[in-house]
Amino acid sequence: MNRKTRLFLRLLIPIFAPMDVKQLLFLIGPMGSGKSFLGKQVAREIGLPFWDLDRLIEAEQGQTIKSIFTEQGEDAFRAIERDHLQTFLKREHRGILATGGGTPCFFDNLARMKDRGVSIYLQTSPQTLAQRLLAERDHRPLLKNYPSEDTLTSFLAEMIQKREAWYLQADVIFEVPESPTEAAQHLAGFMLQITGH
Repeated sequence: MNRKTRLFLRLLIPIFAPMDVKQLLFLIGPMGSGKSFLGKQVAREIGLPFWDLDRLIEAEQGQTIKSIFTEQGEDAFRAIERDHLQTFLKREHRGILATGGGTPCFFDNLARMKDRGVSIYLQTSPQTLAQRLLAERDHRPLLKNYPSEDTLTSFLAEMIQKREAWYLQADVIFEVPESPTEAAQHLAGFMLQITGH
């Protein structure tokens, strides 16, 4: 894909020709942006397989992401994440993959994903992310030191600022509506256009 599409709340721009059915769709963006939730919903809606990279890692490693961070550190986790992504790309050829929030920002992960399919950035405001994630801090290793919505919002804004240079390289920028149902409908409609499914 050599052109970028920005999807607004009620606008789907039919810019891509139907893609090769062997290609993959990659959802990228910060934690809490809806990669797993929307990925599952959309995959069910349009009849494609769905995977969550974090869940694949946990199943293979026999540990939660939180445990890997705690016991081995982030550098070790990123290497594990890279290896699992590469294994996935060799094995699978069609479907939707929800990546981790940092996946596209390390090594050559983003380039590999873009080479194999369409990358979609789920763009969400720090305020919305904080509201979603406040109750999940215990399960998110990077959020444990942010006890209030204000501190969490500030942290997420800073994290997005650091990572958005990678996120904005996605083939598609999807500005996520506040309504999960609306978001799933519009994302499914766009994916149907580019998959020709």
